[in-house]
Amino acid sequence: MATTLQSLYVDVLHLILAQLSQPDAARLALASRYMSTVALPRVLSSLKVNAPVQVANFCRFMLQDDGYRLQFLQKLTILYSEFPKQEIIVEYSLLTEVLGRARSLRNLVVCSLERHLENGPGFGSAIASLRDLRELELRGVGEKGTELYVKLLCKPNIVRLEAQPPTHWFYDRAVFSVLRSATVVALRGFTIKQQQPVTLQVTNGNLSAVRILRIGNMDPLAMMFLCPNLVCLHVAFISQGYDTDFFHFLRENLAITALTDELNAKLRVLSILIDPDSAEFDGIITATVRAAHPVVLSIQFHFGDAELWAKLADSLKQPGARLRYLDVLIHDDAGYAELAQKWLDECLPLLANCGILCMRLQFVDELDNVISPREWEEMGTGSDGELEGGKWEELKKTAHMTLANAISSLQYVAVASGYMVEDPISPSGSVFAGRTRWWCVPSEKAGEANEGCAIALTELGLDEGEDIDMRLRSEDFAETLQL
Repeated sequence: MATTLQSLYVDVLHLILAQLSQPDAARLALASRYMSTVALPRVLSSLKVNAPVQVANFCRFMLQDDGYRLQFLQKLTILYSEFPKQEIIVEYSLLTEVLGRARSLRNLVVCSLERHLENGPGFGSAIASLRDLRELELRGVGEKGTELYVKLLCKPNIVRLEAQPPTHWFYDRAVFSVLRSATVVALRGFTIKQQQPVTLQVTNGNLSAVRILRIGNMDPLAMMFLCPNLVCLHVAFISQGYDTDFFHFLRENLAITALTDELNAKLRVLSILIDPDSAEFDGIITATVRAAHPVVLSIQFHFGDAELWAKLADSLKQPGARLRYLDVLIHDDAGYAELAQKWLDECLPLLANCGILCMRLQFVDELDNVISPREWEEMGTGSDGELEGGKWEELKKTAHMTLANAISSLQYVAVASGYMVEDPISPSGSVFAGRTRWWCVPSEKAGEANEGCAIALTELGLDEGEDIDMRLRSEDFAETLQL
């Protein structure tokens, strides 16, 4: 007798549904009334609504049958769209009712927060009353949003906040209140005006729960000072959406000299991305690396800027430096692909005595050439996500040998090729994704290049390479290193 979906135990069906995307689960729900009942929790677990234009239909659907469907809603994303003013208050009152009755809601995302707070009189109070949120993301935060912080009853452990451009002051007690229990935090566009470090001394350790921090267009040194137990820091300075005056203001208020000597952080992972790449940020790059003592550092090749890399190399040779894994992103935004070879020839040798165990080069076309997650998924296994053709082909063929020959301490080398893919969680708005090839440098062969012999590298499988990547980023590995 053939097995059908209806003949399977409900627990088995739920396991199957957990592996399906929401659209696929929704299609399965249309197969029969029975499957609709079984698939409904998966379909309704995460929803988006465009407010206020879609609110009426959305709320009526969710509130039908005495709000039966609300028990399945775990994540709600509220977008914003313009709507005739005379109908706005009615729409927001419905949305407020949904929020008030969504007892299972654990993750809330609100875009264009200031607009919603202006249009919906009770909207802010409804958000503030949600006690059980574990994740909270607020975009477009301005004055009204800051006032909302102190009213929040929830204590989420994951918080993402994005200021309304061009900027908004971060140094405010209200902000600390929403982050008081958070272990994972993402902030973008909030400015700490740091003329005198004394003002930060008062609040040192206020964000002691934060372990992973992602910041965009913010001062990394000041944030490390406020987060003494930080282990992973992802930094981005992105010009998109901001004018040049803001970036001048930002650079003027970076606490490079004021806090560097007072910081003694022990980060496992530090990543820094600047777009467009500018030498004006060299000071904050070197100061952050020196203060963070990272085990893993992800950084751009900075178009072969030998002066910058000499300063970085000097920092990595200082007592207490513990860098073991260096990730370098190579891109061609300036239209000068030959600068990648310049980096290999002039900058890479500067790192020879820094004790690095693993190095990976990541090749992309341009930082601004970003594809969507769907485009990335549609690439499938045909190219394994590798950047096809282009200017990097010759470099990719020899890069692993170049790395191994230049740095005798290396035990592993890797070369990746791919694309920048949209990622709303990343402070830069995108992350690298692609195919990586890994090689092992046999210990008995290390140093042979200096004796005129070719180093024999052993290529590793993808799973082995991923295991190496995870191990070098792990807490266990970091604990083996002494600061």
